[in-house]
Amino acid sequence: MSEQKWKEVTGANLYIFEEGGDSIEGKYIKTKPNAFGGENFILQSPNGTEFEIKGSAVITSKMSNVALDSKIKITFLGNKKSKKGLEYQDYKIEIAE
Repeated sequence: MSEQKWKEVTGANLYIFEEGGDSIEGKYIKTKPNAFGGENFILQSPNGTEFEIKGSAVITSKMSNVALDSKIKITFLGNKKSKKGLEYQDYKIEIAE
């Protein structure tokens, strides 16, 4: 047997927004394809931990206006109703000045 030392490779932690007001802050470092043909967004917290944010239609649309390496805050605003009466999850995305 080899005496080689091994280090486990892990992915980013999936961040789940549970209640209105939940938020996460970090540096937007990359995107990665998801299983539904869209993109998930990877944020790096100040301590270096990476979190993966699922790219819903709302998040993906708003993140299209955010440059890589930006420090951002994503806040879950809760469930809302569209003009057509459909329920969706709304988010606020802020960029540090």
